[in-house]
Amino acid sequence: MIETLTIQDWRDFIIRYNKFTLNNSQLRFSEFKNRFGHLKTALDTITKLSNEIKKQYANNFNLFLLLGVERKEVATHSAILADLLNPQGTHCQNEIFLKSFLLYCSQKFGKVFPKFVDQIVNYTWFVDKERVTAFGNLDVVVSCPDLQFLLVIENKIYAAEQRDQLMRYALWMKNQKMYFKKRILIYLTLDGSESFTAHEYLYYKLSYRHDITNWLKKTLVEIQAPRIHETILQYIEIITKL
Repeated sequence: MIETLTIQDWRDFIIRYNKFTLNNSQLRFSEFKNRFGHLKTALDTITKLSNEIKKQYANNFNLFLLLGVERKEVATHSAILADLLNPQGTHCQNEIFLKSFLLYCSQKFGKVFPKFVDQIVNYTWFVDKERVTAFGNLDVVVSCPDLQFLLVIENKIYAAEQRDQLMRYALWMKNQKMYFKKRILIYLTLDGSESFTAHEYLYYKLSYRHDITNWLKKTLVEIQAPRIHETILQYIEIITKL
């Protein structure tokens, strides 16, 4: 026989159901709160540790990026390269950068590139930035009269080549043959691009993203001044972001 439920029975059932649901909800909330408490403690510990690491190493700090000068060819990149390649540069690391750069180029370009790395320390080197000539302004000029060696670097980040630019620089270098038997013209771009203005004149391609970063990384173990070491690391970082 099927029992007939009265309205009161339904009311009692709904009250008991709501009470049951409420109790379970409170239990689930209590469990969640307990677990969240443990999770929050773990996250707080990780955050605190992360902040301590950031405080010690400041990995996000980069002076070049803060000043917004990472895209300036002359004021930033030519100036840095000229100082690094100068044994008397403000880095005070003597011939470390010049020797490493010439060795890197010698290994990259093979026999066509002069090999006298071991002789560098025995002679006087001159490095100029923005050398003004009748053929145009040369970004970086490295020379050693005693070794009759002349190196010109045309530095391009985003700017396009000027009309017959590399050809004009090559002609200027040719005019120096009385004083420099060994003459090297380097075209330095982000990715080692071809020059459209060199015409039939010989030049060598280097890239910032591959060659300059690899060259500088090789110098890190020899740098003694912490300030220079950190600056080179920051410079490598901005090159990778160009």
